[in-house]
Amino acid sequence: WARRGAVRFDLAVAPSIDLSELSRAELEALVVRLLGEVPDLQRQVAELREEVARLKGVSPRPQLKPSGMERATAPQGARDCKRRGAASRCRK
Repeated sequence: WARRGAVRFDLAVAPSIDLSELSRAELEALVVRLLGEVPDLQRQVAELREEVARLKGVSPRPQLKPSGMERATAPQGARDCKRRGAASRCRK
């Protein structure tokens, strides 16, 4: 039975692998291959989320600028001695 507008996905599911039968080299190769796929899949998910949001009419995520907290942090020697009560801290 097929519904109108229904989308079917043909997901190629790998047959289950008995990991205990694999050698250490084969396990390492499998891990390297799977870790190589992760960034591509994360990129695809981000693109699909953006597309879903666009199709729903949701405003896109804002492009956030750095907060500037790194620039505002002053080293210990550069304290502001003009503030009230700062005279006792700024004496040498």
